[in-house]
Amino acid sequence: MINNIEHLAYVHFNIARHVFHTPLLDKGHSILVVVIIELSIIVLVNKGQDAFAAVYTFMLFVLSLLYYPLADYWYNGEYGKFIAAIVYCLMFTLSIYYFARMAAERNWENSQMREKNKRLDSLANEVQQLNKKLHQSDATLQQKESERQQIAAILQQREMDLLEFAGNLKEVTATLQQTEKELQQLRIIQQQIAANCTCDKCGTTFQTEASKRSHAGKCKGINKAA
Repeated sequence: MINNIEHLAYVHFNIARHVFHTPLLDKGHSILVVVIIELSIIVLVNKGQDAFAAVYTFMLFVLSLLYYPLADYWYNGEYGKFIAAIVYCLMFTLSIYYFARMAAERNWENSQMREKNKRLDSLANEVQQLNKKLHQSDATLQQKESERQQIAAILQQREMDLLEFAGNLKEVTATLQQTEKELQQLRIIQQQIAANCTCDKCGTTFQTEASKRSHAGKCKGINKAA
């Protein structure tokens, strides 16, 4: 770029109108023009405008040729200088274009690397979120399992209580049946006692059979007839 600036600034200075009327400012103006053109090539390549950048590069090559007295070299038979001048102009101008291409590719690679790193960070965050959700799910599952075990223990206890209640109910039923049987027997005995203590003639019921027998000897069946 420095060589190009020296060559092209010289050419621009020779054809410029020197509006600043000061050699230092006029030379600075010529240098600034060349720097702007070279930076334009770099920006164009970086933005993907390779064709336009190549046109700029070719124009710089043509302008660089004006730095050397090619006609004098040719007419004087100095073909080595003629060829060297053209080669130097090609090297100076093409180097800007290809260095810009390399910088653009490097920027693209860095951009891709940043994008990949961003994706990796995003994936890492997603994995972290998934792991967090997994831990939460495990904790919830353990809690549900603990609740299930508690419910199973309660059901088992209820089942044991139900079996115990069924056994007690069976015993109570058997007791009730035995009591009912004894009650029926007592009723039969009571009926027999009542029959034995009731006067056949008058139908009067006494507390004891002795009272009945004592009454029977005196009973004339008056109450029965009534």
